[in-house]
Amino acid sequence: MSSYLVESPESLFDQLLDELIIEILTRIPSKSVCRIKSVSKRFNSIISHPRFLPFYVSRVSLPVSWVILDRIPQRAPESTHPTQFQLVDRPKISTSARNPIKLVPDPVTASTRYVYPAEILQSSNGLILFTLLNKRDLFKDDPENREDPEDPEDPDSASGIIEEEVLYVVNPISNEWVGIPEPSRFIYDRRNVGFTARVDPETGLVGRFMVVEYRPSIGPSLGIFLCFRSDTGKWVEKRADFVMGMRIWRAEGAFEFEGKLFWVDLSMGLITWDAEGNNYFQEVENRKKAVCRLIPVPEGRDMPYYSPGLEDERFVGVGGGFIQFMEVFKEDDCVLKVWRLNNCEVGGEWSLMYNVLRKNVERILTSGGMRYPCFVHPFEADIVYYFVTGDCIISFNLRTQKVENDDVFASHPFVLPFVLPKWPSPIPKRLCV
Repeated sequence: MSSYLVESPESLFDQLLDELIIEILTRIPSKSVCRIKSVSKRFNSIISHPRFLPFYVSRVSLPVSWVILDRIPQRAPESTHPTQFQLVDRPKISTSARNPIKLVPDPVTASTRYVYPAEILQSSNGLILFTLLNKRDLFKDDPENREDPEDPEDPDSASGIIEEEVLYVVNPISNEWVGIPEPSRFIYDRRNVGFTARVDPETGLVGRFMVVEYRPSIGPSLGIFLCFRSDTGKWVEKRADFVMGMRIWRAEGAFEFEGKLFWVDLSMGLITWDAEGNNYFQEVENRKKAVCRLIPVPEGRDMPYYSPGLEDERFVGVGGGFIQFMEVFKEDDCVLKVWRLNNCEVGGEWSLMYNVLRKNVERILTSGGMRYPCFVHPFEADIVYYFVTGDCIISFNLRTQKVENDDVFASHPFVLPFVLPKWPSPIPKRLCV
């Protein structure tokens, strides 16, 4: 490696020492590297050099770690920071807390009549997207036009009081947060909101991110992608060049894979925005229509959209470098099947990878069974996580058909694997609060 990180070398010995220091730093966790900056001016100069970060990210030899994060943030005391994260090592569950008083100017409802008041939706390259259900009074500045509430005991029944989704992007390492401006049309369904953050290869930091809600239409009309870009600070709408026909879309979440966004309907399949590789962000500006397509569920697994309990039996997501489809069977000889998606670029073809028989997992079934599929291990494609009776999440090795870990305790199955970044990338400065 050359001594390009030394701005004014005085001798060959000084250059050698800097190279040794840099080599040592690549073997230290990023959190420790950040603390080392304050040790001396020399360390600060080396670490602050614009070329150090991309070199560190490319050479760091430490294994990438991850945590299990509770999707449902708790309400923090009013005196605390707007957002807080407690990231702990597995098998414990990492948690987050949000202070709605500091996040939004209007009072926040604690109602859970329709959806959770706050929920972590997605993560991408060390950043997290979460939503808060906010109650807003449309007639706050014009009380004369307000009608009397239909129910005297429920003032929210008055016309003009609405509940709307407010989106935030958070860095759980640095505790930075940014609020996403409201779109011209409110977020219709949080389960249809996708999130992707792009790393600048020259700096090793997140350069921009995008939030996209997919809005399907029934009949001959095209669906809509409602897109927000951090580098422009604007929402734009794109027509999706895919017609659903008379099939009703059953929103079950979204995820990112290889720079593309996927929206999930467990009864029918995946809608993917074909972003043409690295031109994802350029497509938003330059194309009149978004190139998207449908990837059906594995052959024979198509179900009516109104089929009950699919979210308890099926999971589609990313794990171990693959898009995987899992399904639990309650009564058949086969208790679990796992498919992997091949040829995603061409059109998508599912391959059945595992067919777990009931007799081979009798111990799991007698202790309560695989109640809900949660996720696939981020790096091990053959390890899956399930929520079982007793408020416990188990990790199951499909290859050996044995339980790897059965002491992950959670009160519900709504958890998210969060991969810790090699370097705590800040939120893009354009929108950072």
